[in-house]
Amino acid sequence: VLIVDDLVRSGRTTGAVAELVKQSGADVAGFYALIGMGSAWKPVIERIVGSHYRVLFEVPQRFGSRS
Repeated sequence: VLIVDDLVRSGRTTGAVAELVKQSGADVAGFYALIGMGSAWKPVIERIVGSHYRVLFEVPQRFGSRS
């Protein structure tokens, strides 16, 4: 299963989806997102799919911070 998301910030949603995929008996083959905010998501995604991920646009955290 390829997990596709519009925005990844922490990776928590992707982790939850990956767990559901595994519970269904399938394997997560990779991850794709349009936008990655900051870098906190990277270790989470790498634990799930290794290097099998792509993010189209990466936005530095300073632009994604909530004030």
